[in-house]
Amino acid sequence: MDKAREQILQNELFSSLVSTGSKDDWLEQYQEEYQDVESWEAFWQNKCNIHSFSRNQGTRCIYLVPIGEYREEAEQSYGPINVECSYPREEGSDKVGTKRSKVSSRMEHPKRRKLTKTIFNRNKVGPNITVLSKYVEAFYSGIPVKLLERLSICDSDGEISMKVEIDETDLFYPLETRRCHKYDRKKVPNHERQIKVGDILWALKNLYDSEYSENSWCICGITMEDLYEDDKDSYTVGLAHGGDNVACFSFSRYVPIDIQNIHISELRGICIDKNVEKDRFLLKMDYHNRLVLLKLALLRRSCKVLVHELGHLFGIGHCVLCSCCMNGSGNLEEDYSQSMHLCPIDLQKIMNLINQNGNAVTPSDRYNELLSFYQEFGFEKDADWVTKRLNNF
Repeated sequence: MDKAREQILQNELFSSLVSTGSKDDWLEQYQEEYQDVESWEAFWQNKCNIHSFSRNQGTRCIYLVPIGEYREEAEQSYGPINVECSYPREEGSDKVGTKRSKVSSRMEHPKRRKLTKTIFNRNKVGPNITVLSKYVEAFYSGIPVKLLERLSICDSDGEISMKVEIDETDLFYPLETRRCHKYDRKKVPNHERQIKVGDILWALKNLYDSEYSENSWCICGITMEDLYEDDKDSYTVGLAHGGDNVACFSFSRYVPIDIQNIHISELRGICIDKNVEKDRFLLKMDYHNRLVLLKLALLRRSCKVLVHELGHLFGIGHCVLCSCCMNGSGNLEEDYSQSMHLCPIDLQKIMNLINQNGNAVTPSDRYNELLSFYQEFGFEKDADWVTKRLNNF
């Protein structure tokens, strides 16, 4: 393992694992073994044999299904941050790089602007599902992603259930719920509902086994409902049951209420150079660009957790070599600080997975798809990283 780590870190694009200093960090709580490519190959082949994945292998897809009420951002709401146009000129000047708008005419001077007053997403509007599916398709290049119709969460006289149609019959799976954990009572409204994720996974398992096991690798539920795993948990972002080929992820905790909540590592993936100070950069931004940045932060967090957990469904363990998308995280700050990109070892696993069904996708093909995504939706510095990575090939 040490030899593999040393070789990876010779490339300046990869960095060592960094602790946030919290006792809740993943590696402070868990000691995990290194999974090399050969170990993963053996595990994955065994799983393919158990689930008969060799049948219809070339046409298998990933299914995403929204769960519960899910209001999503418009696809057009994402885009690059335009910092150069964020400084308002003196009153009456139109020379700001773009045509003058009503918003810019009301903007205050950046030195007087406060960073803590940008209210965002009180109603927890989720990331755009179509954009999420595009990212998964780019990340797992060669594996199609399909969207299923939303599964409703019903409340009948206080009895919460999830409606699932199987064999043209509506079935209602009971969901255990609770109000927020005692650790969260000062952070979230008292009426905030949490749903036990295991109950959702049980319903998804039955849906997968009955309707989709012949033509898909897995079903992943995505929701803006807050989730928990057991009574000890304050919350959980999600859970993957690899043996059942189902998972469910909540983006509820990923909503950044204000730009101060965005981690410097996230900003350096979206729009900030390494030598630029966070506060100084944010002070340049007008209200419109702040909102775009908040939406991009939510989208980036959601994309990252989605492909991470899908990796677990494909048998890939947590990376303990270096900074990697497959690092484990024990708290949100650690989660936000982690990379969007795969280390070379986990990249090889993904490439073997993608090409096992007869595809001939190269790492360069995959990175070019990711580059197009990052450029289209405003992740400028992630795009710069991928451009440099492409030069390695």
